[in-house]
Amino acid sequence: MGFLTVFNETGCPHSGCLLEYSNGFEWLSFMPSANSFLDVFGSTGFVDPNDRETSIDTYVRLKVCDEALLKGRNQTVKAYLETETYKLFINDCCSFSKDLSRNCGLDVPLTAFVPGILVIELYAKNLHRMANYNDKPFPFRINKKSQLLQKVKQ
Repeated sequence: MGFLTVFNETGCPHSGCLLEYSNGFEWLSFMPSANSFLDVFGSTGFVDPNDRETSIDTYVRLKVCDEALLKGRNQTVKAYLETETYKLFINDCCSFSKDLSRNCGLDVPLTAFVPGILVIELYAKNLHRMANYNDKPFPFRINKKSQLLQKVKQ
């Protein structure tokens, strides 16, 4: 059993995802290649694989089987790599998180354009799959540490 965590970051609103597979994890979000604030209204974008854990403000962690998680990941990343356009409210970080959630088989709100609201809406629409909601310490931090320890022992 895997998990999809959709989060909202502190500071400038940003949404992203943590995908936890039975044998590993990866961080994914869609970012503008912005040189200025106005670039979020039309610039190139990129799929960012960087760890965002220290920036998380709110999150929902949902149960998703590994197969659905991988399929959803591949569909979403492919679509966003082909598009390469970042447009606020059209093809942005929230769109990426919603598309990834939808492609993993989750119920997704039609109109959640703000990362914090997206987290709340995903929580409300997927209560039957909810594993964690804003729990501290982060449950995935614990999993990451145990996975790293297992790798060291091997």
